[in-house]
Amino acid sequence: MDPTTSEARTTRRSSILDPEKTPTIPEGENESSSGGSTDRESEMSIPSSSTDPESVASAPSSPRIAKDGDGGGDSSSGDEVEEVEEEREQFQGPQPTDSQAVGRLDEAKGEDPLASRGILMSDGCPESWREGSVESLESLETGGSSEALSVSGSSSAAESVPSSGVDVPNEEAQKDKERREEEEKQREEEEKARKEEEERQKERETDSLRRAEEEEKRKEEAERQQKEQEEVNKRKEEERVRAEEEEMKKKREEEAKRAEREKEEAEAKRKQEQDRVLREEQEMEQKAEEDKRQREAEEARRKKEEEERRQKDLEQEQRETALQ
Repeated sequence: MDPTTSEARTTRRSSILDPEKTPTIPEGENESSSGGSTDRESEMSIPSSSTDPESVASAPSSPRIAKDGDGGGDSSSGDEVEEVEEEREQFQGPQPTDSQAVGRLDEAKGEDPLASRGILMSDGCPESWREGSVESLESLETGGSSEALSVSGSSSAAESVPSSGVDVPNEEAQKDKERREEEEKQREEEEKARKEEEERQKERETDSLRRAEEEEKRKEEAERQQKEQEEVNKRKEEERVRAEEEEMKKKREEEAKRAEREKEEAEAKRKQEQDRVLREEQEMEQKAEEDKRQREAEEARRKKEEEERRQKDLEQEQRETALQ
């Protein structure tokens, strides 16, 4: 067997492991005619020069199927097809139960690239298939060369695969793969819902703790403000009492000063009054003395005048007497 034939067989074995990449051969297309076969120009192959993992994963991976009589046809095609069908039946073998599939998928999750794609291999899978599939899938994940998945359109070793041996196993494998994918999707959704619920619970707990802390802080702040207000009120009361005491003291001092002033004023008035009375008394005494002097003087003047008049009268009488 030449290298091209081996490469095509490896591609078909990889397609067996991944049913999505297994070609479905339309009925009648594999029939050969005496005049040669019609080349399927519509079949596509992945270019060997592609290194983009996305293009490798999305591009059709079906090999170009050659029929007997086609250019480059090989007489060993029928034997190889039978060998592929036998290997496929051996691989399909005893299918794992749901619990086994779930257990294997859980054990292999995050470790086996085949398991991460939902591919479970039975106990009857040949080791060469396992290795070839891993290499093919690793080339898709790492973006490496996709030569193992491509078959040249002009290859003389392209093999014919009868539709009767491919379609039914592929349909069952596809259904099984879809079922596993649905279960995995359901588990992922349940895990996602569980994680979301845990996150919501954590958020609720965090919110509860935050609200409790905020309430505690609010209480502490209220107590602090109350204490500060009490201190302020106490200081205000002390200032008010001190101000009242100062005011009372000031009033008392002013009252004492006023009383002293009034006392001094009263004493001054009394002294003034006393001086006035004394002065009036002195004036009265002086006036009485003056009146007395005036009366004495008047009396002396009157007496003198009377004496002088009597003297005149006497002299008059003496003259009259002398004249007589």
